[in-house]
Amino acid sequence: MSRAIPQQTRASQLAASDPAKSAWVTAHAGSGKTYVLTQRVIRLLLADTPPSRILCLTFTKAAAANMAERVFARLRAWATMEASALDAELQAIAGAPPDAATRARARTLFARAIETPGGLKVQTIHAFCERLLHQFPFEANAPARFRVAEELQQHEMIAAATSDAFRLAAAEPEGALARAVARLADEMSREEVTKALREALARRDHVGALLTEFGDAVAMGRALAARLGLRPEETVAALERAILEDGLAGAGWRDVAARLQAGSPNDQRLAKRLSDAARQSDVAVRIAAYASVFFKDDGAPFKDAVTAGLKRSDPTLEALLVGERERVAPLLDRRKAALLVERTQALLALAQALLAAYAQRKARANLLDFPDLIGRAEAMLAHAPNAWVMYKLDQGVDHILVDEAQDTSPQQWSILLALAQEFFAGAGRASGPRTLFAVGDEKQSIFSFQGAAPRMFEETRVALMRRFAEQERGESFADVRLNLSFRSTRAILEAVDAVFDRPENRRAVTSDPAPPPHMSWKSELPGLVEIWPVIEPGEAAKPTDWSPRAAVAAGEGAPAVRLARRIAGRVAAFLAPDSPDRVHGEDGAPRRVRPGDVMILVRTRGAVFEATIREMKARGLPVAGADRIRLADHIAVLDLLAAGRAALLPPDDLTLACVLKSPLIGLDDDDLIALAPRRPGSLAEALAAAREPRRAQAAARLALWRADAARLAPFAFFARRLGEEGGRRAFLERLGPEAGDVIDEFMKLALEHEQTGAPSLQLFLDAVASGEIEIKREGEPAGLVRVMTAHAAKGLEAKIVILPETTGAPFSANHAPKLAELPRPDAPHGAPPFLVAVAKKNLNPPAATQAAEAVKAEAEDEQRRLLYVALTRAEEQLVVAGCKGKSKLPAGCWHELVSQALEADPALVEAPAPWGEGETILRRAVGAPPPARQRARPPCRRRRRRTGC
Repeated sequence: MSRAIPQQTRASQLAASDPAKSAWVTAHAGSGKTYVLTQRVIRLLLADTPPSRILCLTFTKAAAANMAERVFARLRAWATMEASALDAELQAIAGAPPDAATRARARTLFARAIETPGGLKVQTIHAFCERLLHQFPFEANAPARFRVAEELQQHEMIAAATSDAFRLAAAEPEGALARAVARLADEMSREEVTKALREALARRDHVGALLTEFGDAVAMGRALAARLGLRPEETVAALERAILEDGLAGAGWRDVAARLQAGSPNDQRLAKRLSDAARQSDVAVRIAAYASVFFKDDGAPFKDAVTAGLKRSDPTLEALLVGERERVAPLLDRRKAALLVERTQALLALAQALLAAYAQRKARANLLDFPDLIGRAEAMLAHAPNAWVMYKLDQGVDHILVDEAQDTSPQQWSILLALAQEFFAGAGRASGPRTLFAVGDEKQSIFSFQGAAPRMFEETRVALMRRFAEQERGESFADVRLNLSFRSTRAILEAVDAVFDRPENRRAVTSDPAPPPHMSWKSELPGLVEIWPVIEPGEAAKPTDWSPRAAVAAGEGAPAVRLARRIAGRVAAFLAPDSPDRVHGEDGAPRRVRPGDVMILVRTRGAVFEATIREMKARGLPVAGADRIRLADHIAVLDLLAAGRAALLPPDDLTLACVLKSPLIGLDDDDLIALAPRRPGSLAEALAAAREPRRAQAAARLALWRADAARLAPFAFFARRLGEEGGRRAFLERLGPEAGDVIDEFMKLALEHEQTGAPSLQLFLDAVASGEIEIKREGEPAGLVRVMTAHAAKGLEAKIVILPETTGAPFSANHAPKLAELPRPDAPHGAPPFLVAVAKKNLNPPAATQAAEAVKAEAEDEQRRLLYVALTRAEEQLVVAGCKGKSKLPAGCWHELVSQALEADPALVEAPAPWGEGETILRRAVGAPPPARQRARPPCRRRRRRTGC
């Protein structure tokens, strides 16, 4: 566009990129964070800073590659640019006309940047830490010539270490570890234990710090018990005895039950509960049944112990039951606390064994994983005797730049601030300025599962400002805010401001009590926000046909499928040759919508995600497909895993049946029906006896597989299936081009498996099946409609953004972590909080319930930040849609947040739905005349909510 950038924004950009000052840049979405970062690197080079003395750290490899490409593209262009054009660019970057020396230096920067030993360092924090540990392995206590574990290696080692820990427990049935496993098995399923152990592994530094402080899990358990107010003698067993054997114990239960039988049906139901409790032999079940006599499922006491009639006929019974309830209530709470202590002790004991086994396996393989890189680098830089390491590093870095600073974890901040420590040491060894630069937006911090701490962004900014002020160097620190969005139109940004002007939403995304509103550089361009009604389930017809075809037809009416059809229809209308819809090019001129202009963002890769891609492909629309695929879930990998298992275990009939129908063999249902029913032995035996040519050929092929499984490594085994036998071609013909990427990744993992230890087909199959390995599409698909998660869309943008999955709850109890942090008010400064293994709802003591609620609140806040990211990907048009099941919309879902924020906006009008059917949507158009058929909204808010608008 030809419109000039406001002078205030230009001044902010120049202040942020000034190579002589440190700077902290807080930026709205789309305000040019990467542009400012790139400009700062270029201005540092123009200021004659050696490229090797600039350290630029980004969050991902893709971001690092993108920024390096931007810098080198600019420098490459300068080398051959016309003098007048070069002068114009240099003046725009520095804010002043260039002199002859600057112009000459600019023409040589490209060659200098690529020829300098070490070159320009644009890398992730993990890559930097890896280089650091290789440079100082002894000081970092890192193995010499270590390698970073690949994803499959890590999954294999974790699985093996888990088996080691359980094997160690089984070796001593009466040992502490075996008791810990048995204790966890009393309350948790195998999947829950595995999830809890994975969480402990992800928080290994926290677990390790607690175990180091207390010595072992038992000692930590004693400290936790004291924190919860338990006396040493108040064990689970002692409290259970007090609940069951004191008070109304023994004959008292039977006597009270008999007296209750004389009352009303409600009293009789209470008598039955008490009698049922008396018959229970399992202590935990007996206590739960006894508690149900006095308390509701949510733990609240019943309003009346007995009915009014029984009060009159047996006046002492109510006092007896109330007294017992008051006696039991605190004992039940203290038992919950004691159970929490036991559960936490057991989990941490097992986690300690797992962490030790995992560390041993990494040491034997000379490997480190990503958390090791961060943890060891932080420990080395914080260790006083390694001051000379800091001296060596200080000789090589003059300028540190941090991209996406809101996603930086506390450990990573510790490393960065340690590197910059000498920058504040007064007169240092460098004659020129030494600077620290960070750019980010706490509203876009959505990676808490990777350790991101949004609070650290603001805390670090304040701490640095104070540090510069204390040294009377405040003028050398620029606190810059970028509020002008170069991405979104006014319609989009006004909607974003409306949503996050609400106090509960604003508190979730920023610590600033009065954040500046978003401003749009494209304020003159038209923009559009649409809110579609939520699709609700229709009446389910009783099934009359159980055939696969009937099952597919029954699923066609599912809300997710109906929503996917509406979205696919809307995208098809955007892309139709005669479509009236227009977006705007870089010059501001309207043009037709292209496939790459449309982005569909979901929260999860669930039913809506899959249905949308399926409907888009069914209509022949140019869609990119899934942006990320879990390897073990893809049908091609499932078929390959089944082929390996069928070769290793011929009697497995179900696996063999799957293989026979896969592209690797190519039989069909008729073949299976001819083979399977009334067979005298296994399916493999029936296949071997078959005479029909295709089935006989399948039997011969399976015999070859079994022979190969006994003598070939995994890579060679599958290479023969996919290459010589034509399996790859068959997969592509049946499943499409996407299968090729999946197969390539599968074969890459097979090769990595062989390179890291003794190859085993069985171990490889188990590692792939049990791992969380994902295929991620690198870069943006050119010229295709993109369907991806809001997390994956971070940093991307599109002319038109559709949000189809907006009705999910901001927090799901199924996804709640098993470990929560419990504060330690009396602990020494810097001591870590307790990690407690929380139970299901109503089974935790109050302190643990508060810890779990804090986790829930943080998750809900992050979902609001994720909504901010999703909304601000849109440039010109935004569609908010959704579907739901039979339950009501959950409070705090995205659809509700957007609808409630805009409902009072007079510019939001009712308009005919694009799919027809007599339905309407809500539309807010800014900067353009409204569509011809739209009309004013019904004034009744209640009516609109009933219709789902």
